Amino acid sequence: MQSDSDLQWFKVETGADADHLMDKVGGFHDGCIREFYSWTGHFVDESLSMHADPRANLRLLIQLQWKHMRAVELVFGGVALLHWTPSPPECSDDISDAWVVRHGDLWMWTDNWPEWNASSVCVQSRELWWRDASEWLGPTSRLGLVHGSPTLIPYVDFVPSQD
Repeated sequence: MQSDSDLQWFKVETGADADHLMDKVGGFHDGCIREFYSWTGHFVDESLSMHADPRANLRLLIQLQWKHMRAVELVFGGVALLHWTPSPPECSDDISDAWVVRHGDLWMWTDNWPEWNASSVCVQSRELWWRDASEWLGPTSRLGLVHGSPTLIPYVDFVPSQD
């Protein structure tokens, strides 16, 4: 089994790089977003001083129903936009197809191009990297949870009262 540090990162710098990624993951067809983790450069130091840094980053783990690449991790550096809305319980969150395209000076990953809408998942960033994460199948959290994290509340169907 490979460790996280053994996995090779590929930077998307050209349209050919984006096409290579898309070919490797079959256009993300029959995939699902397993998890994502974001962080900024903002922090409070030991003297309680706030340090503001507008940089934002995102790690995205997508699991796929493909034998040649079963999961892929994407890292977006310098995130300019993140749009994600969970689907209602009666809907599926599987990805039919997704795209990696250059949009101005940003890379965009979206599950609905060019007809982007309110239910689309969309990330725009200045930089984009990816790596094969085929070992990362199943329900185990890989990106943001660390030892000592609280136990998460399981998903519960919730319908607001009509009172």
